[in-house]
Amino acid sequence: MGNNWIIQYYFVAFIDVLGQSRKLLNLARLPVAQDEQEKAALILHDTAGYIMSLRKGFRDFFKARNKSTGILDSLTLNKRAIAEKIRRAEAIITSLSDTIVIAVPLSNEDYHCLSINSIYSVLYGICGIFLVALAQHKPFRCGVDVGWGVQLTKHEVYGSALVKAYSLENDVALYPRIVIGDSLFEYLNVVQQLSSDTIEAKFAKKIAGDCKALITHDYDKLKILDVIGEGAQSIPSGIDKPLVEKAYRFIVQSHDSFTKSADMSLRARYGLLRSYFESRIHLWNIQSIHS
Repeated sequence: MGNNWIIQYYFVAFIDVLGQSRKLLNLARLPVAQDEQEKAALILHDTAGYIMSLRKGFRDFFKARNKSTGILDSLTLNKRAIAEKIRRAEAIITSLSDTIVIAVPLSNEDYHCLSINSIYSVLYGICGIFLVALAQHKPFRCGVDVGWGVQLTKHEVYGSALVKAYSLENDVALYPRIVIGDSLFEYLNVVQQLSSDTIEAKFAKKIAGDCKALITHDYDKLKILDVIGEGAQSIPSGIDKPLVEKAYRFIVQSHDSFTKSADMSLRARYGLLRSYFESRIHLWNIQSIHS
């Protein structure tokens, strides 16, 4: 190829934080007076500041995933080296305005270990950060899929993988949820069906199964990330009950508010999100809120 681009398959998650544009348009002109500057500072803190913290949250999550916890210290040096290698997780994280794109190059090196472990880390990371976003009254939508792409720069992937993930977020998701594309599920099937019995292959097959455990079907039969389902709940030292409660309360408050204001579109969207949560909160010993 002319620019020596390497074309390969990528996993891509496209995240769009909702409501940011409306807040930015509340600042109609450059602030001059003291009260205008104070208003602008509040708007920027609520928009740009939040986006920056969300980006940092994803990057910090991946740093923590790769940090040694001491669990492997009892292994021999050889076994520890293998374990540390197959549990690595890496992702390309880039942002533009109120969107975040997370990409993972797919490779069959070490029987897909790096790729599948990275995908699992992204999916689980999105579960946690989706709940944090709801608890902070900053919901987002997301599309996730697999397709071909090229890495234009160190932090930018371009190609069908990005288009597919964007289309799922923009055209399909409709309300705050994470929609999973069919190509990702096909890739998980490929990894689960590996015929090898090496340590790496066994690990990859297990993690592919763990990825599937984070996926369910929504009311419209679309595959979505099951952010508070059994797969997310079963992860040790993972998502805690108070975070789920805060997210749920925001959803109920939003649904009630849009119902009272007769905003039928947002009422319907948050009604769907509320229905999903209320189908799962029993797993966390949380009682439904009747309103």
